Amino acid sequence: MVRRIFNALRDPGSHGLRLWAAWGTLVAVHLAVLAMLRAFWLLRPDPFGHPMVGKVDWYLFHSISYDSTATVAGLLWLLPLAFLLGWLPELWRTRLGALVAAVVGLATAGLLALGQIDFETMRFVGTHLQPTLIQTYGGPQLVRELPRLLSQDAGVPFLGAALLFVAPLAQWAWQWRWWRQTGLHVRALLVFLAVAGAGKIFTWAWSGATWKVSAVAALVPGLVGSAHYAELDAATRTSAIADHQARWRAGHPGDASVFADAATPLLHLTPHRACLQGVAGIDCAADADRDGSPLRDDCDDTRADVHPGATDVPGDGIDQDCSGMDAEPWNFLVLVLESHRGMSVGHIPGAKSWSPTVDLLAKQGVAQGRAQAAALPTIGAFMAIHTGLWACTLNQVATQFTLARLPSLPAVLGAHGYDTHFFSAFDPAFDNQNVWLRQWYSEVHYDRSREEDAQLLAYVGKWLTERTPNDKPFFVAVTTRTNHFGFERVAGVPKTGDESWPERMRDTMGYADASVAKLLAHIEKQPWFAHTVVVVTGDHGYPLGEHGVWYLHQSVHIESTSVPLVLAGNHPLLQPYRGILQMQPATHVDLAPTLLDLAGIDPSGAWVGRSLVRQGNGTALSYKESHMGLERGRLRVLAEEGHATDPSQIKLYDRITDPREAQPLPVDATASAMAGEAQRTSDLMRNLYVGDHILPLGWGPAGPPAK
Repeated sequence: MVRRIFNALRDPGSHGLRLWAAWGTLVAVHLAVLAMLRAFWLLRPDPFGHPMVGKVDWYLFHSISYDSTATVAGLLWLLPLAFLLGWLPELWRTRLGALVAAVVGLATAGLLALGQIDFETMRFVGTHLQPTLIQTYGGPQLVRELPRLLSQDAGVPFLGAALLFVAPLAQWAWQWRWWRQTGLHVRALLVFLAVAGAGKIFTWAWSGATWKVSAVAALVPGLVGSAHYAELDAATRTSAIADHQARWRAGHPGDASVFADAATPLLHLTPHRACLQGVAGIDCAADADRDGSPLRDDCDDTRADVHPGATDVPGDGIDQDCSGMDAEPWNFLVLVLESHRGMSVGHIPGAKSWSPTVDLLAKQGVAQGRAQAAALPTIGAFMAIHTGLWACTLNQVATQFTLARLPSLPAVLGAHGYDTHFFSAFDPAFDNQNVWLRQWYSEVHYDRSREEDAQLLAYVGKWLTERTPNDKPFFVAVTTRTNHFGFERVAGVPKTGDESWPERMRDTMGYADASVAKLLAHIEKQPWFAHTVVVVTGDHGYPLGEHGVWYLHQSVHIESTSVPLVLAGNHPLLQPYRGILQMQPATHVDLAPTLLDLAGIDPSGAWVGRSLVRQGNGTALSYKESHMGLERGRLRVLAEEGHATDPSQIKLYDRITDPREAQPLPVDATASAMAGEAQRTSDLMRNLYVGDHILPLGWGPAGPPAK
């Protein structure tokens, strides 16, 4: 038998190899048609007229690599069967051979159809086809709405639906033709194997697989994105809601806001907003401050100088006349620096100093000494910064809950007259940011020629100084790239050490810091700069061997989650805290309520954080895959999803005496309670995301509907 197999491999005319080549050709045809569908998907705009991706060639190359690798894996089981059946003369010309061809043809046609449905799902709602999507949004309403949606597709009306039927039929005809023309099989197989082999080498050598272009074959075993979803029992839900509301009250002492909707338990409303929303049990005729305006009209019934008709003091962050926003509101420039470790920023306790510009801003402004990313990696931080919401374990909000109605800081500011712009050093399509950005911002700026920090920040400075004055305040968010994992030195990055990750990161982090310094030097003489608050933070930290960890996904120890968080500017509300390092726990979810506070905008909403320019006790929750961290008071607890009740799986640290988490403490009842709280919060957030119960019906990213 060994000799027969050897001869079959050596002789292209042998029955075994020709049969295998015939079957392989059918799958090769499938891959070719799938590549065409990929091109139609990536080259067309989304249904709303926005580009699907910024680098079409890059995404097409990656998707073909992933598809070919998955196809080879699916073909391997055919190899022994092909050799076993290869001794039947001219098998591919027999009825059995025709049956085999039909089965392969039907299977690949079904996979092609599934892929096209997934591509169109991605175009319309920004996520892969997944069970929860079908369960939540499938049904009669979708059937009624689908013709209208398809007819309004900016990427050619009904083209996606046409391809769903045309592509499998075209593949079937092409496969049948090649099946009959057996002389081409071996050469076609060799081309297919070469493409697939190159794809395998590429995906093995470059591990940064993109979620957006996951192989279609991966949809079959459970469908991409069908991660862990758990229904909450009533007792757990009640306890988790109590945890959240107690945290919120601790962060907002003396605040009279109410939690009035059991279905959306994160929603808090100021008494004035509660009156506007018709919440029962509020005395909307009350006039506690005796300024002559009842609560239903008075946006702050605790201050007699705040009421309709009062004189609004410009730029103090207080809406004295209840117009909805402070007069002459402040501009906001938010810089989110890639992998900017808090443990390498000098003003943070226990840290080194690789970022002198950020350290200088910390001395001049308001700095948090215990700030952390609420979610990792970058896309988790992106969502926390913009939505002001906790994440959860095992799920990525940006890619799995794209139809959920979530609050948005830039959307709220935009609804109040702000000009909102987002600048990115990397293609926002990479991790699905573009699905959210098109809802939230006036304009998104990305160009592949501006992917290094110096290029991007120079462009931002030029844009800011040359923007056409329109009497609108601006909210500008910028995300950098150069200090990304790998920490490769690019042109302009000085080499001060060897090629180890820590040495490379010190250089790339310093390059990012220097680029920020150049941006600030460029814009600080502009007349609007004196009326601008600059925020600098990192999207997350990065481990450099601490706790034996070298990769971001391995833990949520402080070296992975700690980030700088600095607010600099002459805003009156910043002055009491200026130059004093704040040592309450803080996270990215605190940015939304803080900036709304500085703008004098009603803070009602589902924001889970607190204003950093007010007194209050902070909480820092961090989630990454199965890892959970909760910091409150001086303690920080680390735990794992599903093991929060097991003391052996819990770690406890005192962050005041041990800022680098080098000395774990004995796990006690307090640590167990904190671990349980982190687990319940994760479960509650997942439940609210899945059920779309973050905001009430009628509310959108910008808040409640206009009255």
